[in-house]
Amino acid sequence: MTKFLFTGVIALAAAAAAMPASAQPMGDWGGRGPGRGAGIERQLDRIAFRIERGERNGALTRGESRRLRGQLNDISRLERRYSFNGIDRREWQDLNRRIAVLENRVWRQKRDDDVRRW
Repeated sequence: MTKFLFTGVIALAAAAAAMPASAQPMGDWGGRGPGRGAGIERQLDRIAFRIERGERNGALTRGESRRLRGQLNDISRLERRYSFNGIDRREWQDLNRRIAVLENRVWRQKRDDDVRRW
């Protein structure tokens, strides 16, 4: 009887230990991709750094950097809104498309011939 009781206690302890792990979010959609938009946040941080660097070295004018930061903030707000209930596949694709467009805009604005007047 004690052997049966001991086995039952061990099985119950193993199930209790596994429950918190199963309660964790599975990621953006169905367990694929980074959890809760972590990859998206990293991309947005990288774009913000590129905008800041472009403004510091004169590749972006103040107006260009202001517009690009506004677009970056719009995407960041959208990511927070999507993250409220978890990012599904469609939302994740939408954010990635918007980020790709913004990255392209930053690249183009840094390489046009507009220069900041000191």
